[in-house]
Amino acid sequence: MSRTGDEILTYAYEAARLPETVTTVGGDDSTLSVIAGAASSVAAGLLQARSVVIYDGTDDLMRRCAVAFAERYARLPSADHARYVLGVSDWDGFRRQLGTFASIDRLYVCAHGSPTSLKIGATKKSLRDLDDVFGADTPTVRQISFEGCNLAFGLQLMVPVAQTLGAREVQGWNRFWGYGIQPVAIEPDLDAAARREVAELYRHLDRYFIRSSVNSTAIAAMAPGSYEFAFEFFSTRENIGPPPAGTPDLVDWAPRSYQKRSVVTPDTALQGAVAQALARTRGLVRVILKMPQSTRP
Repeated sequence: MSRTGDEILTYAYEAARLPETVTTVGGDDSTLSVIAGAASSVAAGLLQARSVVIYDGTDDLMRRCAVAFAERYARLPSADHARYVLGVSDWDGFRRQLGTFASIDRLYVCAHGSPTSLKIGATKKSLRDLDDVFGADTPTVRQISFEGCNLAFGLQLMVPVAQTLGAREVQGWNRFWGYGIQPVAIEPDLDAAARREVAELYRHLDRYFIRSSVNSTAIAAMAPGSYEFAFEFFSTRENIGPPPAGTPDLVDWAPRSYQKRSVVTPDTALQGAVAQALARTRGLVRVILKMPQSTRP
């Protein structure tokens, strides 16, 4: 979907929010990017991380949104960005990056998803077949959050993943996740009336901008120049554009602030009850699978 003038919107559908700081790690997989939490300590040559985010580094738009994700959801200083944000180009790169950590408190996997699969680079992998990625040699992970589209519907397939990682908690969304970049051009010598017009132009995106400091009023007050602002939205339909001006938040567009949380047990998930319940709701739900204890072999 495209618009004219300042309303041109670039967007994509699916994938996830990134919550920590962004760091680019060189080496065998230089296209890899992850977002992670506070400072880590090094033990036996491996990092012990509070938070790590791994995302599909072949998605250029996701990469461009990563810094905003990190600032908003991780609230970590920019100095931490270079160590924990890892963008991977394939599943081998994903496994290699995980192998650099001894333990991870919170792992965020940001990739295009469906109720039964995740896609990294050109390869879609069933959630049933993640044993070669999350194997016995991967770090212990306390909490794992799948940030792809609709993965909450396949939550029963995440139970073995949680057991393999020794995770106490697994999370997923029940909607399509859209993200994009809004370009903004502020012309020189704008008077007060013109700046009010600029604010009105972007007011419908106020609840969707990722950075908490960005809103239509702040944009209108900026110095002359060209800017880009990341935004996100959740939708019940695939490949739907971002919320247009004048459209209220209804079924098809929801900001993250509208989320509801549903906590489920492994037994409930394995019985398929989660998917059945989600199929009956039209709200934005973040489903949290609570494991009874660390079950890693």
